[in-house]
Amino acid sequence: MLISSEILFIQLTLALAAAVLVFSILKSIRRVIRVDLIEPQFTALRRFPPRYRGLMALVFRLSPLTSHFSRPSAAIQRRLNVLGLSPEIDDLLFSQISLGLALIICALASGLTIVVLISGFGSLIRPILLSAAIFLGLAFVIPRAWLFDQVEKLRRGILRGFPSFLDVLALVLESGQNFQSALQLAIQHLGSTRETGLGQQLAVLAQDIRSGQTKSVALQRFADRLALAEITQFAASIRAADQQGVSVTALLRRQAEQLRTSRALEAERQAMKLPVKLLMPLAICIFPCTFMVLAVPLVSRLAGSGLF
Repeated sequence: MLISSEILFIQLTLALAAAVLVFSILKSIRRVIRVDLIEPQFTALRRFPPRYRGLMALVFRLSPLTSHFSRPSAAIQRRLNVLGLSPEIDDLLFSQISLGLALIICALASGLTIVVLISGFGSLIRPILLSAAIFLGLAFVIPRAWLFDQVEKLRRGILRGFPSFLDVLALVLESGQNFQSALQLAIQHLGSTRETGLGQQLAVLAQDIRSGQTKSVALQRFADRLALAEITQFAASIRAADQQGVSVTALLRRQAEQLRTSRALEAERQAMKLPVKLLMPLAICIFPCTFMVLAVPLVSRLAGSGLF
């Protein structure tokens, strides 16, 4: 009994020492977070919600360790451009975010493993390592999945508000305004489209034209940035009208009507796919419950009648 008490006392002492060590590590992490970052990273830090800025500051402080392993990605850079996150966050910095999160997870897993070994709970090592492996995978998957999802949401929002924008732009052009003035008036009239991202992208287009770029170049950059067939068609229509000297309003109205028709057809296609998508949840969740509700009274009656 005395030996067990001494072992328990030693384990408690080691656990207390490990807790003090973990507390000192966390305190040093807080000091690291408070250290001033370089200007590009500090500007990029403002892009994140306040509750994540402490973690992102630590990730950016780990960038000297992860910069050698980060690789450029043209696909990531295009999506960052669409969301307007560049140049503060480029593809290399985005890769360093995943690597920094992976380093933090490895450090936490190592610390927990040491604490578990010191405390004598060796059976918890396997769950800790398994959890660390899962979180390491998530550290690489979740940032990219979030980026791709945000780009798709932005594109869907742009396509929802684009037909109305084309109608307003055609109406203003018919009143005798030039393209730059018509674009600015259309952006002001469709202020609610800023919530879908269309207003922000159109504002970038107007800013490119005001900065001295030609209309053709600004429209080409606008189409390349969003990489949507509808936007590419819009830019091509404007350029073709300028080259041929014809009125572009009829083309814009026709494209707006075509987009509305395409949206209606897409909604019908999605509605036709709904029964097929519901088949699996019905077969797994609804049908077994229905069969149980119908079969249990029948089986109980048959059992009571002595047939079984």
